[in-house]
This record gives sequence, C-alpha cells and structure tokens, in this order.
Amino acid sequence: TPIPAKFLLEESSRCKTCKTHFNPNKEVKTIKCVLMRAFHAEEKELEVQVCQECLKSRLNRHYLPYIGPDLSEFGVFNWSNKILFEHRLLDHYTLFVAKLPATFSGFAAIVSQYYIDSGSVEPFPCATTFIAAWFSFRKLQDITTGQCPSCGLSPEIAVFDGTSLAY
Repeated sequence: TPIPAKFLLEESSRCKTCKTHFNPNKEVKTIKCVLMRAFHAEEKELEVQVCQECLKSRLNRHYLPYIGPDLSEFGVFNWSNKILFEHRLLDHYTLFVAKLPATFSGFAAIVSQYYIDSGSVEPFPCATTFIAAWFSFRKLQDITTGQCPSCGLSPEIAVFDGTSLAY
C-alpha cells in the first residue's frame, strides 16, 4: 500500500494510553507529523481526535492526548501521533541487533548520517527517542522469529546478549 500524504482516522483507531476508540460523531482535527523512514524523514498530516478520557483523568503525560490511526497497513508505526516510524527502519535495527553488536546510539548515529546525506526535511531523532519507539514497536511484534537451520525451532542451547530482552 502506498504511503499517503495524509493519514486518516478509521473505526479501529484508539488512544494508546486508555484504549478509548475513535468516535465518528466527535470533532476530528488534522495535525502535522513526521514519518521517519530508513534514509530520510517526510512531513505528513495525521487526523486525530482529542481523547476525553485522558484529558479527564490526566493519564496521558507522555503523549499528546489524541486518538490516532494505527497505520500498520502502510508499514508505519504510529509512536506518538507526532513521530511515526517506518516498519522497515525499526526492522533494520532488529536485524542489526541479531547480526551485529549494534548499540542504539551507534545505529542512531549511522541513520542520522543517512538523513544528513539525503538532505532530510527533519533530523533523525535522538537515541533516547529511538529506543523508546523501538521497544514500543517490539512489544507489538512476534519475537519468536527465525529458527536455527540445524536445530529447528527448539535448539538445545540459545545464546542472547540481553539487548532486546532486558526491556
């Protein structure tokens, strides 16, 4: 599916904090957001709806109190309604962790250089933001990917470095 210039709310849209669903009878607004892609960022628009539950209870202190679309059908992770990450970019870090001793800050430095070299409209976020987004994304994924070519799905011994398992 091609990535549109404007992402729309849909029936399944909900608040990340309290899980309140989108109400088509309430006001919808459009905000600007940034899509972080593998080699550059793109400015996009995103439909959102104020989450009345979060406003009432003040549950939502880290994200804007908006109900936003999921976007997984576009291969996009809606991290905060302001910053979106392409699945491919997040998957690149997962691959780096699996194949190389890659730190978050090292990976962020490499991608930041890609963004500079491409003349990206926005810089790559700091490593702290990328770490938070990556762990949020991984929480939604099936981490039982891959298998040993010799042992199959149940190897007798598995060695992990703890980088992605310590969250």
